[in-house]
Amino acid sequence: MSISSEELGNRFDVGSDWQELGSPVPAALVDARLQLHWACQVVGAVGHTFGTPESDDSHTALTWVAGSGMMVGRPVGRDGTLQPALAPARMALQVLSAADGSALDELALSGTTLDQAYAWMAQALERHTGGEITGELTRRDYDMPDHAVGREGGAKFRDDDGRATAEVARWFANASRVLGLVVQARHEVPPLLLWPHHFDIGTLIPLLGPVGEEPSVGLGLSPGDQTYPEPYWYVTAWPVPQDPTLPPLAGKGRWHTEGWTGAVLLGTDCVLAGRGRSQASLVSEFLESAIPAAITLLS
Repeated sequence: MSISSEELGNRFDVGSDWQELGSPVPAALVDARLQLHWACQVVGAVGHTFGTPESDDSHTALTWVAGSGMMVGRPVGRDGTLQPALAPARMALQVLSAADGSALDELALSGTTLDQAYAWMAQALERHTGGEITGELTRRDYDMPDHAVGREGGAKFRDDDGRATAEVARWFANASRVLGLVVQARHEVPPLLLWPHHFDIGTLIPLLGPVGEEPSVGLGLSPGDQTYPEPYWYVTAWPVPQDPTLPPLAGKGRWHTEGWTGAVLLGTDCVLAGRGRSQASLVSEFLESAIPAAITLLS
């Protein structure tokens, strides 16, 4: 199976939709990214506690809403009238009307603890459903990166000047736009989802059957993790190839082979490509090279 440049947008022209990256530089986003990762758990916990369980855990996932720059959870309530959300650029939690996306309630996280954030979200949902949704949010039990806000008796969230959180939001906004072109080009590719566990946004290209069946190519953006502390684009092959011959990559791509096999474009290389349109072109070049390369590994 192959994938053509036309299907990827033919070195897509995102025009004014691309948000220029690099201020602050990728290496300076770690603290903001970690705080937002922990804040995202509150939104994911709403779906986990009150949503209809899905076998792939997608009831806990979020979507990126381009117009508002929001990370939005699944609708909850008897008629699905409310949605929990995180506004990353402003580091604020919101409860939205599912009908029109308007904000019904908001909590600025700076100066607030994680426990207070969970309590606020539960109370806001109860208030705006007239008591239909009640009770504490159930927190997920999985490994999370260490940060003071997530420890027992946790520290308060801090957003000193807003520059770093706004930059993290720009990375997600660009990923939503770029990866959305791949979704639009291939009818079998599922929608983009933002996963609270790893705090990455991505999708899968199934190669031989329905989504969830092997093999597949995963592609997405991580704002940083234990593997690379800075944002990075990734394209992975599943199942993991054994002793593969790795083809060359364009667009400053490199192969990662420890723990997982995939093509990676580091955020620093993206920023160093130049101004906005040059950054977009490099990402395009990387994806157009990396996706066929990953498919080749599974041939």
